[in-house]
Amino acid sequence: MLGFVGDILMMQAQITFAKTKAGYDFTRSFEPMRTLFAGVDVLCGNYEGTFAGEDALYSLPRPTQEPSSEGNPCPTAAPFQTFNAPDELACNLKAAGFDVLTTANNHCLDRGSAGLYRTIDTIRAAGLSQTGTFSSEEARQTPLVLEVNGIRVGILAATESVNSNDGLLTGGARSFAVARLFDSAARVKSDIAACHAAGAEFIIVCAHWGDEFEAAPNDRQRRAAKKLVEWGVDAVIGSHPHVVQPIEYLETERDGAPVKAFIAWSLGNFISNMSPSPEDYGLFVRLTLARGADGTVGLKKAEYLPVLCAKQKLSAGGRLHQTLPCYEDASLVTAFEPPDGPLLKEVKKARDYVVHVCGTDAASLIG
Repeated sequence: MLGFVGDILMMQAQITFAKTKAGYDFTRSFEPMRTLFAGVDVLCGNYEGTFAGEDALYSLPRPTQEPSSEGNPCPTAAPFQTFNAPDELACNLKAAGFDVLTTANNHCLDRGSAGLYRTIDTIRAAGLSQTGTFSSEEARQTPLVLEVNGIRVGILAATESVNSNDGLLTGGARSFAVARLFDSAARVKSDIAACHAAGAEFIIVCAHWGDEFEAAPNDRQRRAAKKLVEWGVDAVIGSHPHVVQPIEYLETERDGAPVKAFIAWSLGNFISNMSPSPEDYGLFVRLTLARGADGTVGLKKAEYLPVLCAKQKLSAGGRLHQTLPCYEDASLVTAFEPPDGPLLKEVKKARDYVVHVCGTDAASLIG
């Protein structure tokens, strides 16, 4: 059984509240999800940011655009917000139950090439698997294939954008560093083939794509998903829009035969300081694979649970950013401190919204 969550974002407020006398501790942010996470064999999330070290400056507030003036009536747009979190977060994610972090996203170069490479090293030093960005051509050519209950599962990740940092990837010496959905589609196709060659029986691509804050996939996503499935992908897990998008099955042909693949267009945010709703809503997706009588592997069951990125004021002072499972039965909803009426109301609002977007045709509800 495989579990997936959306964007793991650590913004300045989250880092500030996680500071302790000994360093940083984000453990409490994930505690409400621990039971759910313990029920899957492999848990995967999209880490949207870097582990570039304290000297590279941790996440800063969103830059603001310079106002127009008589001397500058058309000021340039504000630069992108950038993210960099303390190394302790990687260990906290491992302790929470994560097994794999994907790092192909528009923030992977927020601290340059050095930050990208250090992020890979930090994640792996914490005991986590990682894919989507690479420190060498050899690493790029070694696909991530995990054995899950006797089934070999390949996990790939690729991103549509690197936030205008494309220049850092030019030239053969660095072209391996980030898997790109569109700029190097042929390379992604070869990555999928390499997964098959390494023995993968079921291949999942974590795609960082789409338009931010849009509740439906765009034409680029649909075209890319079709190509991925035709090239041999069995499921696509999306991120980047920061809001939930529908769950569907995509039907096309592969090698002249009909094929159907599971597509979760966007899992929204898992943990962040974004607001307002629906930017604080997300999905926990659970996929159960099974081997058929003919020996081939397929998707037996797809399930999901809405989640809420809650900002709970603590009785001792301060604020805790944490992810809450949005069960229909409010008595099952846990938080660091017992959830009060207003928080449970937010949980219900999140659940209702996400279920409206995702429905239950392609995946059933957990709880």
